[in-house]
Amino acid sequence: MIRELRPCAGALRWSAVAALITAATVPPGMAQQVFSAVAPGSRAAVVGSPSTAFAVMLNAGSNTLTGCVIALDAGYTGELPATFSFQTADASNRPSGTPGAAATIPPGSAQNFILSLTPTAAFAGREIGFRFRCNEGEAQVFEGVNTLSFSAEGALQPDLIPIAATPSGDGVIRIGSVGGSGVMAAAVVNIGAAGVITVSADTGRYAWPLNLSTCETGSGGACLAPPSSTPFSVAFAAGQTRFFSVFVSADPRRSVPFLPDIARVALRFSRPDGAAAGAVSAAVTAAGPAFTPRPLNFAAAANRAFADGARALLIQRDGETLYEDYRGTGGATTQEILNSGTKSFSCGVAALARDHRLFNPDDFAYSGLPYWAPGGAAADAAVKSQIRGRDLIAISHGIPAGVPLGDLGGLDSYQEVLQATSRFAPDRQALYGRPGFQAFAAMFEGRTGGAWTGTDVVGGLDAARYLDEQVLRVIGAGVTFNRDQKGKPNFTSGAVTTARDWARYGQLIIDDGRWRGQQLLQPSSVRRCMHYQTPAYLGYGLSFWLNRPVGNSYTPGLDAIPTAATDFGGNSGQILPAAPDDMYVAWGAGNMQMFMIPSERLVIVKFAGSGDQNAFFEALFSPVG
Repeated sequence: MIRELRPCAGALRWSAVAALITAATVPPGMAQQVFSAVAPGSRAAVVGSPSTAFAVMLNAGSNTLTGCVIALDAGYTGELPATFSFQTADASNRPSGTPGAAATIPPGSAQNFILSLTPTAAFAGREIGFRFRCNEGEAQVFEGVNTLSFSAEGALQPDLIPIAATPSGDGVIRIGSVGGSGVMAAAVVNIGAAGVITVSADTGRYAWPLNLSTCETGSGGACLAPPSSTPFSVAFAAGQTRFFSVFVSADPRRSVPFLPDIARVALRFSRPDGAAAGAVSAAVTAAGPAFTPRPLNFAAAANRAFADGARALLIQRDGETLYEDYRGTGGATTQEILNSGTKSFSCGVAALARDHRLFNPDDFAYSGLPYWAPGGAAADAAVKSQIRGRDLIAISHGIPAGVPLGDLGGLDSYQEVLQATSRFAPDRQALYGRPGFQAFAAMFEGRTGGAWTGTDVVGGLDAARYLDEQVLRVIGAGVTFNRDQKGKPNFTSGAVTTARDWARYGQLIIDDGRWRGQQLLQPSSVRRCMHYQTPAYLGYGLSFWLNRPVGNSYTPGLDAIPTAATDFGGNSGQILPAAPDDMYVAWGAGNMQMFMIPSERLVIVKFAGSGDQNAFFEALFSPVG
């Protein structure tokens, strides 16, 4: 039984989607040529039967692309019990050429393809990544854009194929007014078995200030029932086509930037057991209000900070110093150890890995840590092989923290984390501590040419040195990292710097990777750190604490989170309810803190000081005079 998608002239031309990604994600210093998109976003396959999807490769450069082929991305996909093939297609998505033959794509042109996956065994739904590569370059993997959610079972299941449209006709939900709204409509055909399907909408792996609601519509677009902000169920017959709309309302206080690889709205269809039955998404962007800075009470904030024992307080807006003072042993040129504030630098390392094509942080961690590979030397390889690179710096990896140590000089930190026993599968619970950040540094070495012998790696790029060469020196930030007994950098708690130099790094991050006119890191790579969301704990992104409500994601007794992040939230569910909800924080032991508040364009560095940090922000935003 072959369940192929039927060609549809005009309905599945994805070059526009790839072009949008082109506009927003070209890495610094690289003339990227190759971009790609895949549709639909999900397939539910039957073991032994081919399932197909459409794809496009776009040549965004001025030179012809040659030898263009497609393969499964092993690092992103992992081990998959399925065979894969591809074939070129014409503009109406009808097969052309010879299966497996390379394509040539002229400048400014697109080439359509048909992808075919034939499962050899049943497996639960998982995200499949593809390598779209030509002799001249390779497309990056963007989840929901050129990936495929894929599952396989022994019997036919509901398999929904959605085709979505937006009013602008370019695959983007464009909300042009502050606090305005937008819509995505979809026609959905079930080419699988009949079944009850749950319909929902979300923003995927990244959280944005949007409210979503969904309804089923008639063919004319009118809702059959009031739009729902919660999932609802429908009974899909085999061969039936139904219509749905997703309504998107923007927060009047905040914008959504045009970052089509991560700022997206997805319409999802799932079975009662949670298995994916279909998905489609569109990029989203929303206008924000004009910037009106709030008055800041520097005297009250300084009195509060220094009364609590702070040694340094630096407040800057748009890179301009508004307030700076030091007490006790603090000083403008005094370097101090940041303790867990060090973790903030992992965001920069992850961004460099993605932007410079060193590796994809969304890949399985074992792609750089073979000790964790399926069937590898780790006793719990079956669990560790499920960890992705992003889990390591999202504290969602499931590995206990071990004995706290600020100085790793007497420890082989890579060996410790590689051999530590997992407590949970990834994305289940939040475990704050050393293992994830040291494992990410080790993955960086392994993916940049490092050769592994057991738990020892030699020859790869040192993450701390690479960050220093590519970013920190450029922005004039002097940062050193203490190291473990094997000379590996301490990315957990070992960074030493001044308040001014840490603020320089914070300014780079809050400015979306831009420094004095130079784009050092791509905006979407930086924004991943602040908008990433894991069900393990919503109060942490990628290497930063987030001030958004954590809902019911915090589980006392299972999650291992420092009390500083849970003591002051009250009933709001935020780490610091007195501060703006878009704030993100680097926070080390001894209250070594850097607060970044995009809505106020503020970077605040505070070294030391005890007490409730809410009191500091209440003072900072208190009436002046």
